[in-house]
Amino acid sequence: MSVEILNSATIAGFVEDEEAFNSWVKKHFATLDEDQNGVLSYTEMVKELQCLRVFGIDAKMDPDEVSALYFFLF
Repeated sequence: MSVEILNSATIAGFVEDEEAFNSWVKKHFATLDEDQNGVLSYTEMVKELQCLRVFGIDAKMDPDEVSALYFFLF
């Protein structure tokens, strides 16, 4: 088991390293884009929001709340 500490300096350093950051974003996007069409669909994005537990741990997701968040982001 590994433990990683993320603080503002760690995150800022990662984002400022353009090569590392852009590589991570491209790989993560490709993982999320299940149909590989270059666009994240509503369904693809909702799956990621669930993984990030944006709505709370094991929370039942209100479809209107999910829709509002999606359209806020995009």
